[in-house]
Amino acid sequence: MFPKPLWFPSLASTLLPAPPRLRTAQWTPRCTNLRECYPSSWPATTEYCERTTSLVISMARLVQTPDAQHWKCPICLDLLTSPAETPCCANLFCEGCLRGLTRCPLCKQALRKWRLNLPVQRLLENLEVSCPFAGCGQEVRRRDLPAHEAQCDWMPLLCKYGCGLIPRQTLRLHEQGCRLRPVTCKCGLTLPSCEVSVHLSTVCPEVPQECLLGCGAVLKRGQSESHQKEECPNTLMRCRNLSTAGAFCTVSYLRKELAEHQLMCQFRQVPCSYGCSRKVIYADLKQHGELCSGRVLPCVQGCGASVRRRDTETHSQVCPLQPVPCPFSCTESPVLRRDLDVHLQVGESRHWTLTATRLAQLAGEMAKVQEEVSKLRCVQRLEVRALRSLLSNEQV
Repeated sequence: MFPKPLWFPSLASTLLPAPPRLRTAQWTPRCTNLRECYPSSWPATTEYCERTTSLVISMARLVQTPDAQHWKCPICLDLLTSPAETPCCANLFCEGCLRGLTRCPLCKQALRKWRLNLPVQRLLENLEVSCPFAGCGQEVRRRDLPAHEAQCDWMPLLCKYGCGLIPRQTLRLHEQGCRLRPVTCKCGLTLPSCEVSVHLSTVCPEVPQECLLGCGAVLKRGQSESHQKEECPNTLMRCRNLSTAGAFCTVSYLRKELAEHQLMCQFRQVPCSYGCSRKVIYADLKQHGELCSGRVLPCVQGCGASVRRRDTETHSQVCPLQPVPCPFSCTESPVLRRDLDVHLQVGESRHWTLTATRLAQLAGEMAKVQEEVSKLRCVQRLEVRALRSLLSNEQV
């Protein structure tokens, strides 16, 4: 960025004559202090200030030569800024680099104070240096460099969207099309512009697309899931018919074919064909028929009547072939209901005899019961008397 500096002794030997006593081909000054090496050539009056311009111009031309490599601070290794000369070894450092040091970084002697080298400072301030910003290349004096940088069109400025450093002259145009510029999608999501294409092609719920199952419907991506669950005819659906044990039908069909399957599914529910109002699983229809209360059955006594299973008990009360016991409990076996009247007429005398015998038995049983009741009353009276006497004794 900056021209390589020249070692100060070489500059002194080039611009100023050597002292007469040391003027030889191998002579090289020990230090960089011009005032000490050349006391007669270091004016302290206004004459020196008038000569400074030509001296600085000559040095400025010289520092741009290939061997001008030592105009750098030994500490920061950058071009000297506010060059300070140490009294111990007369080397030059940036004044800011010397602050806080107690020993010279080169000769290691105690460092208490230093002084600014004004000729070198003027020299460095008048150096023609290139603008440090890539693309500019303008040559300015070093002292004017801060002002130039402040307005240089090639100065890199931080993009307000955080994508990096952009030259000032293209910053506004860059920010209009910056890849990190926030863009609000029509779905309401705000994201960097560089991600818009990926967002639209993968996840944006507002982008129209064809049904992924190939039914031909065009709908928004956000509605695709609900479409497949509720409407799409190509969605694979599982038959939801249940068996009596609670197990689902194991067959799966496309939604458009499911209705046809359910008409033939063995687990479909059908009305009972025997006359009851219940709905029965088709596979259990035969088993249900063996217990169905609405099924019409012939009379079990063979009377020829047909009755529903739930009415069998009622029919047995009127069935003429139903065996019924004799109301007088005669010793004969039960007779058919249709023959009961004849049986009562034929065995009338015997039925009266059985009735009288039964009445006599009941009278004897009644007498025994009354006797038992009398005994219990006597025992109760005795217990009451004993309890009363016990209570009276306790009160006394």
